[in-house]
Amino acid sequence: MFLVGLVIYIGALFGLLFSTSLSVLYFLLVCCGIGETGRYYVAYVYVIEIFPAKHQSLIGLCIFLSFSVSKVIICC
Repeated sequence: MFLVGLVIYIGALFGLLFSTSLSVLYFLLVCCGIGETGRYYVAYVYVIEIFPAKHQSLIGLCIFLSFSVSKVIICC
């Protein structure tokens, strides 16, 4: 699932570079969202499973916080 999401995400990103119409752009953005969600949550579960049960909630919180803060910083 991780590799499928990664392939969809990378393919849609390359398609965004060459898109000329607005409808194709929207379609590729949806594909990017699907691919990013697929690869992000699979990686999240893999990372959470590495840590002991008492630390999993803290690690999950740190992952979500770092991801959301980086999105805000990139947008600024």
